[in-house]
Amino acid sequence: MVAGINRRHRSLIQARWWRISSLPGRWAAQRVPQDHFRFPSGGITVWKEPIPDAHALWQDVCLPDVTETSMPIASALDLVNLNVSTLKKSQISALPTSGRNPFPLSIIVRQVVSDRLALAGEKLRAGDGLVRNLEFRSAISRHYYAMYHGARAIVFAVERGDDYERHNELPRHLPVTMNDVRAREVELTEARLLRNQADYDCYPVGQAGWEKDARELASIAATFLGACEDFALTNGYV
Repeated sequence: MVAGINRRHRSLIQARWWRISSLPGRWAAQRVPQDHFRFPSGGITVWKEPIPDAHALWQDVCLPDVTETSMPIASALDLVNLNVSTLKKSQISALPTSGRNPFPLSIIVRQVVSDRLALAGEKLRAGDGLVRNLEFRSAISRHYYAMYHGARAIVFAVERGDDYERHNELPRHLPVTMNDVRAREVELTEARLLRNQADYDCYPVGQAGWEKDARELASIAATFLGACEDFALTNGYV
């Protein structure tokens, strides 16, 4: 959308600098004075964005009432952990872990695994709450993501990289030493398919038609996440 707006209004004289900062789960926008502009790195993108009257409507629709104060607060350590948590195996193996000032990779990897398991627990509790509120479609989605993050945490721990975070790849790369790994693979695969149906299919209409699947997945997700946590604890990944 933004690229399209740039192409259409590139010739307009009136322009301002916009900084769009992407942090987990949020978008925030802020006007940045030209004398403060610099090309950043990481998760921040800056571009010169013309703002005619038509663009004001885009701003109101896409970024309603978002200010810098509404951004989640991320510490420097949060940003380091976030970066490491998405690195591939080859990138992590290239980090300096020896010498005078070695990168504390082992500590950070354990923290990432722990934090992603904690996120999985949050999704599980959110799904349980949605079941109690009879919001079965949304419950299916949250319970799937509890399983997804649990699986992603332990695969990251074993592989020492986030190479298999894709939803269609992750089930096939669960640790072979995990108890009942083939059953866990089937559960995660089927949960994803159910989540796709709950999120994208119009039918069955209403919530009642999803109740049985949602309640069954709630139980499966709790057992699955428990297995992921046990694996991480038993093998010293957290």
